Parts: sequence; structure tokens; C-alpha cells
Amino acid sequence: MIPSTRADAIELYTTKDIEAGEEIYFCYSSDLEAQTKYERHEYLDFSCNCKACVPGTPFQELSDLRRRLIRGLLYILRGVDLDGKIQTSQSPMIVDPELKAAAETRNIPITARMVFHLLIVVFLEEEGLLDDWAVEILERGVVKPVALFRSNQNHEIEGADKDFSETKVVDRRWIFA
Repeated sequence: MIPSTRADAIELYTTKDIEAGEEIYFCYSSDLEAQTKYERHEYLDFSCNCKACVPGTPFQELSDLRRRLIRGLLYILRGVDLDGKIQTSQSPMIVDPELKAAAETRNIPITARMVFHLLIVVFLEEEGLLDDWAVEILERGVVKPVALFRSNQNHEIEGADKDFSETKVVDRRWIFA
């Protein structure tokens, strides 16, 4: 579904046909994907009855955990929280000071960034929120880094008949003996 907002309404356009009686999932804001049930209800000013919001169920408890993990991964990737601000020490989401500093200075290695994007995809899929729009947004975090790995040296390795028994990692590069 593709949301379109006006001041007083939200319009939805589907990207596929929906059968009569088929349950649809829609997230009012992409930030809600990274918020717990309590935070979502505060933002929306109403309570819903979707399986992620029904209190005390195993799914709801796992949903809150997954969404906290998504929020932490987004912080690492963006260097700021959902509100665009750096975390304060009173409410740390990332407790490792080195990781927090690396996130805030945009110093997360490209391979880690790709893995974090993939983890977000897994958690969104478990939440039932991995729609075409989310895939399009998250795809950039996976496809672009993979393209950056393509180099002449990697290309040579792909096609070479190398004996990998003597292969080792030196300074984050593969070295063939």
C-alpha cells in the first residue's frame, strides 16, 4: 500500500488486488514500525486490535521486542533517533559508547550496514509490515553496498581457480598464499 496524506485524511492506493475479506496491514507512519505498542498508541491517540497491539499475547510481547531492535538498528544506521536527535545518556538505546559514537559519526562499516538492513527486513517480515514500499526503501541499504563490493580484484577472485586452503584475512582483505 502506498500512503498519501492530507491534513485531515489518509488515502491508500494498493499495489496489488485485495480480495474481499482479506486482511490488510498498514502502518500509519514508517516510524511506527520501530515503536512499541505503548509508543504507537500515544502517537495515534487510539488503541487498535491488531495482533501487535492486543496486550499480553506472546505476539505482542515479541512485537515490542522486534520493534525495539528495529529502532536500535535504525539508530545505528542513521546516527539519530526517530525524532532526528542524538540519544541522551538518560535514555540510551545503544549502550556501547564506541558503537554509539560510530553511529553518530556515520562510521559503521559497509558490511555491518548491509547486515543491519537485512535484520530490519527480517523483523519487518515477522511483523507483517514488509510491503512493497518498505522493500523499496530498504533495498537501497542492501543493493548499493553489494555493488560497492564489486571491484576488479573481487571479479578476478570470482573467476579464478584458487586453492582456498591457504587463504587468510589480513587487514580486512583476503590474501591468497
